[in-house]
Amino acid sequence: MKTLSYLKKSAIALSLAAGLSVAGGAGASSLAQSTLQITNFKFLNSAGAALDVSQFRDLAIQDSTNLNPFLNGVFNPYSNSTVGGAPLAQTVKCVPSSCPAFLNPGLPFANATTPPGGSGALGASLLDGTPITGLPGVLGANARTAALAQLTTSGVANSAANLSLLTRFSFGLTQSQAVTVDFTALAHLIAFLDGPGTANAAVGWTIDIVDQTHNGINVFHWAPDGAIGTGITGGTENADACNLQASRGVFSPGTAAYDCTGHESATTGILLAANSYTLSIGHQNRADVTLVPEPETLLLMGLGLAGLVTVQRLKLRKA
Repeated sequence: MKTLSYLKKSAIALSLAAGLSVAGGAGASSLAQSTLQITNFKFLNSAGAALDVSQFRDLAIQDSTNLNPFLNGVFNPYSNSTVGGAPLAQTVKCVPSSCPAFLNPGLPFANATTPPGGSGALGASLLDGTPITGLPGVLGANARTAALAQLTTSGVANSAANLSLLTRFSFGLTQSQAVTVDFTALAHLIAFLDGPGTANAAVGWTIDIVDQTHNGINVFHWAPDGAIGTGITGGTENADACNLQASRGVFSPGTAAYDCTGHESATTGILLAANSYTLSIGHQNRADVTLVPEPETLLLMGLGLAGLVTVQRLKLRKA
């Protein structure tokens, strides 16, 4: 009887310890954050002055945002769009949906702290200002996005934050000309891991102009990559301070980060006044993390399960 009682207590203690260890993630954590801020974005003419709405005909602008935070099977997606160059208000979506304090809901574009204070995911976006004169808003568009995913218990979390701009326009200028795309960029990536798992963060920004008059030929493509003369076709890079196609990841305990702030500028080839063009901008962030029980936790859980099996067998023998 004493032996049976001792085995029961030991098995129960092991099982509880294993359960608590798994629930607590054995003290491990994982975090990934991707932030991209584009500020004072303008379309300039050859004289360096901002283009005006009166210089376009059939100008149609549509902006949209998509946020997709995810934590252990729970999504909290959000999407919205505006037309005519109207702003997209700052929006923050989280899992848990209450946006607990450790996810920085009041400062969605601030750098996350490591190690994280809890498990969750966050997506945020903001778009205001205007890249040309004659539209509502202050000259100089600002587009900000952030994706944050973090774990302090075993599981999976990720987030994506996207902004997109689709503009259809045809020039109504007295002469054809090149257009300069000019802005300041700030990129921040961090991947942090102090246990078994993964953490990955990525950012991407591109702009394309397609000639709709001539069978949809792409006449300008620019993906700033931090090096003058690369990542561009159909134009010329004037400044490229930051790699806006960057990613960082860790697959063992450690930290990988990327931070850059600087001026970005590129000039298209000659865009013909008689032609119609479609301009599109992609602005994307991604953060992904996983966290799995440490080997010690798995061993403890196995011992606990083995103990429960022993108790059950002893019960059957006693019966």
